[in-house]
Amino acid sequence: MSHEEELRGELRNAVASDSSGIVVDLTECEFIDSSGVRALLLSREARNSGDGTEHLAVAAASEQILRILSVMGIDRVIPIRPTVEEAASAIAG
Repeated sequence: MSHEEELRGELRNAVASDSSGIVVDLTECEFIDSSGVRALLLSREARNSGDGTEHLAVAAASEQILRILSVMGIDRVIPIRPTVEEAASAIAG
């Protein structure tokens, strides 16, 4: 199983079972490619209630991950914070 398949599976389970928000902790992640980004975007879309409230956020401490997500424009559609706590706050209201 690839890391992307694992991420997709975990996100799919979180979307199905979580009624509030999801924080994706990428602090241990060294690299993310387009398939990982796609998994994040699909999960965001699945959690989007249409009310303008964000239900998915990313915690990404690595400068490399932050740079990749920024270059891809993900930081404009998904809250990205340096810590899990700050990511949770971004979706808490």
